[in-house]
Amino acid sequence: MTRLFISHSSQDDAFVRDLRAALADHGQDVWIDSRQLRGGDPLWSEIQKAIDEASAYAVVVSPDALQSKWVGKELRHALDVQEQRGKDEFPVIPLSLNGTRLGVLEEFFGEEPVYIPVSSDAGGVEAAMNAILVALGQRLPADVPATPQPKAEPLEELVLEFTDLKFHGQDGVRRASARARLVYEPATAGQPEVHSVQSWRFVAPLGPIEAEELRWYLEKYAVWPSGIFRDRARKVEENLVRWGRLLHEAALPLAHTANVLQAWAKIGEHAGRRFSVHVDATLEAGAPEAEEKIAKEAATLLLGLPWELLHDGKSYLFQGATPTRVRRRLPSTEGFGVPVVATPIRILLVTARPEDDACGYLDHRVSALPLVEAMEALPGLVQLHVLSPPTLPALRQELDRARDARQPYHVLHFDGHGVYDRQVGLGALC
Repeated sequence: MTRLFISHSSQDDAFVRDLRAALADHGQDVWIDSRQLRGGDPLWSEIQKAIDEASAYAVVVSPDALQSKWVGKELRHALDVQEQRGKDEFPVIPLSLNGTRLGVLEEFFGEEPVYIPVSSDAGGVEAAMNAILVALGQRLPADVPATPQPKAEPLEELVLEFTDLKFHGQDGVRRASARARLVYEPATAGQPEVHSVQSWRFVAPLGPIEAEELRWYLEKYAVWPSGIFRDRARKVEENLVRWGRLLHEAALPLAHTANVLQAWAKIGEHAGRRFSVHVDATLEAGAPEAEEKIAKEAATLLLGLPWELLHDGKSYLFQGATPTRVRRRLPSTEGFGVPVVATPIRILLVTARPEDDACGYLDHRVSALPLVEAMEALPGLVQLHVLSPPTLPALRQELDRARDARQPYHVLHFDGHGVYDRQVGLGALC
């Protein structure tokens, strides 16, 4: 472990605190006067002693540091120590903050020193960390640890596309309906897609009664499996396979999709599998507002169908040796560039816990814990902050604080609950 003395102006305390924290993450012990000196200490003698006992010295070169007599005094003493021990035993490292030139400090060095540019912007410390560790002798010039990246798994995808959304009514039963088409998208580049021979009219085989029973079973009975509701729960369990088969027959009718399903059946175990439901509620330009409301309501119901229950008569889609994951999709009409940022990636986690008599107990830790555990495997690359309390005023305050500190968050992960207005097509989060 290297014991590093950092010389800096008090105006640069915020940057040095971040630098110290980052160095500590890399196993480096850091001495900085603003942090370790206490009232009553004989200031200069303590600073001299700290520099003498250090194994390396760094000076943060900034406009304020150039005006500080203490920084110059500390640098002069550090160079004296280096002359006694040698450059390899006691490296003196200038850190040029935000492009500041060495200026008058350059005269202290016998020859023009090699300085390390650092930035106080978001991610600036981590961007310079490799160069700093090399200068400290803690890492070879080419010894940059590779960030482990899992190999992208080839993904075979079956896409069920819904367009021309409307409602189908028969015998007083109103169900969401759409023109359907099935597409197999191979994982292998260059391999052509396979489309269903023709489209067909899909009519949702499950309605609000089945949806309510399933919602009750998953959200209420699972939390409080009381004996008085056991008969109702047993009926739901007995219906799961039947509902899954009805959904499978409506979504993947052999008369129209046999060619796609045959290609899908030839997939080996080398790739992952995904079934996507793509719902496009877009209408032609100038369509009446009433039709737009109908299309949005139908889209909500189609997306809300329990696609995870798809059952081919033998097993559920998500079971077996080659399980298929399910995804719901909406069309994207905007392009979003991928920002390139330096590490650490800052994530703000907001996980809500509604307190209302109308809803049962919702453990807000359930969805947050996997994210927290995953980030623990990326030390130094990700900074995760959990908002407490998870309220809108607290969120505003934290975002403002991060912006003012010039360390804005890159990712806002919101895990919430709410309601959805099917006709308007908007939701309210809580």
